[in-house]
Amino acid sequence: MKFDRLDRMISNSIDRTINDGRFRIQSVAQASPNGRRKLVPESVIEGICVFGRPTVDFGIELGVRKSYRESNDFRSISVGRDATASIDVKYFPDGLPKQGDRFQLLDKPDEPVFTIGEVRPDGKSRFVISLHETEISR
Repeated sequence: MKFDRLDRMISNSIDRTINDGRFRIQSVAQASPNGRRKLVPESVIEGICVFGRPTVDFGIELGVRKSYRESNDFRSISVGRDATASIDVKYFPDGLPKQGDRFQLLDKPDEPVFTIGEVRPDGKSRFVISLHETEISR
């Protein structure tokens, strides 16, 4: 019980000190018979998050080994940026967001609107969502 309270205190401190601004997540309804998904206007959640775009190197094995003693040759032929957001669970009393929901940073209008790709709990009182760019909000 004491650790739950400590987790809440730490998560609130993270939101106060490292926050990157406010976010909005809008749910997307299941596909209709014609296959199109629609935004659900009454299911909008807003809060504070920690947003990041760390650089990710994708190593690919190149070349052939000349002997069994040599190691593989891994080179980064592609460098990308993987957008993620860390959010406190207190904003989601009815359950975590789902894959395909829309994510938008309200304080950064130059950032695009994202689609949620994966939701991973961090084992404490926060969870991390991976984001994929969908459109540019201008």
